[in-house]
Amino acid sequence: MIRRHAHLGFTLIELLITISLIVLLVSIMTVALSSARTAAQVAETQSRLTALKQATVRFKEDVGYYPAVLDSNRDLAAFPVSPSPSSGSP
Repeated sequence: MIRRHAHLGFTLIELLITISLIVLLVSIMTVALSSARTAAQVAETQSRLTALKQATVRFKEDVGYYPAVLDSNRDLAAFPVSPSPSSGSP
């Protein structure tokens, strides 16, 4: 009596379907993670703006006026990058 050997392994169609499902799931996860990252960045920016607003209000309460507004980046050149030893800063 001759027995036929059972097929071992997967067929090409089964492999292609499995690989395509994996690719589909990975692409869905990538989109979801990208959306979550964007939402986290928006939340962080809103939190920082709220903190800046609160600090500005505290400054006005302490000093009596709001801090000066810088018109553009050209005004930043007037500020030193690091305090010099002769400035008396700690």
